[in-house]
Amino acid sequence: MRQDTGCLRRTSALLFLFGGRWLLGKCKAFLSGLFIVMKMNSRRMLVVLLVLAVGLAYWLMMPVVYIAYEGGGGSYSARPGMDIHLRFIHSVQKTPVEEYLTVSQDRSSFELLYTRYQSFGVGLPFLPTEGKLWQEGDCFIMDGMGRHYPNLSFRPGLGTELTVWIEGDEYRLYELLPLGSRVDLYIAPRYQIITGRGK
Repeated sequence: MRQDTGCLRRTSALLFLFGGRWLLGKCKAFLSGLFIVMKMNSRRMLVVLLVLAVGLAYWLMMPVVYIAYEGGGGSYSARPGMDIHLRFIHSVQKTPVEEYLTVSQDRSSFELLYTRYQSFGVGLPFLPTEGKLWQEGDCFIMDGMGRHYPNLSFRPGLGTELTVWIEGDEYRLYELLPLGSRVDLYIAPRYQIITGRGK
């Protein structure tokens, strides 16, 4: 014990000369903790390391919603029911289209909850087999579509004003990227995102 205290004092004197009192306090706390860990018996040390390893593995396996595009992106812990909202101007009709998605219960895909648009056009849902359609003011809403997507890819086009909101964070892709740039939205375990193997 006396030898550990002497080592701590010598280290403290050096840190005081180079880092001041704040750094000295932080380093003393770290070194004290390190000495305590070093004094643990091997069984306790093994338990601590095992708990840390399990915690790290759990964190790395957690699914993450990731939006990826050249030069940027963002990641969010995937949880069932989280909000994802897309808005764009229809390339033919020139009217806004909004799609409301959520993360599925098993956190493996996106579920399209409903689509809101102002005019019928190419690619917009309207058949009774696609869901329930009703009109609300100037807009048509197609609900109950039951569509699931493991991932989504899209590209901002001329005049489309493609925008994505994830948990309230806004990505104005038409301002961030050159026209035609690819954008991917997907769910993957965090370790795949970190290692670059996602999607």
